[in-house]
Amino acid sequence: MWNQEEKEEWLKRAGKDTMRQLLTEISSGNTVWKVKKDDTLSYMHPTQKPVEINQRVLESFTQADENVLDLFG
Repeated sequence: MWNQEEKEEWLKRAGKDTMRQLLTEISSGNTVWKVKKDDTLSYMHPTQKPVEINQRVLESFTQADENVLDLFG
């Protein structure tokens, strides 16, 4: 768990409002996202995750027109 000083430093550095909100939730222990389950019959991999999870991460930590390197894709 983060101490108060670390939490404040991260929040101070967070530029985007969504990142600030996410860091606040993480530091308060609220890290569970409610995500609808995809149709698993369409999955191409046995441990594939719902698309919404990656979408939330990308929208929270990137800006429009930024490049993302996915080494696991």
